[in-house]
Amino acid sequence: MRDKDYEWLHKNIKNAKGVVIYPQVLKAGFILGGSGGTGVLLARDSKTGEWSNPAFYTLGSVSFGLQIGGEAAEVVLLVMSQKGVDSLLTSKFKLGGDTSIALGR
Repeated sequence: MRDKDYEWLHKNIKNAKGVVIYPQVLKAGFILGGSGGTGVLLARDSKTGEWSNPAFYTLGSVSFGLQIGGEAAEVVLLVMSQKGVDSLLTSKFKLGGDTSIALGR
């Protein structure tokens, strides 16, 4: 929260119904790839405005295709609706799926 580069986060966290924080998500691949990390969900009580106790989550995925490399990232997601928080509280959820290409030197 002290980082000034997260201006959008600072402006919108007061309206968020939940926050998901993954301090480290690791990705690696060579033809077959995978990613994963462990994080925490905090939900805001709609009546009191207080944050809940943490609920711990594990994130994981596998991929197949032309790929090589690795990446480490920090992920913070703001959940802006109660429906979004409710979907995170189910046993399984999917954030999204797509096709992407990344090139670098």
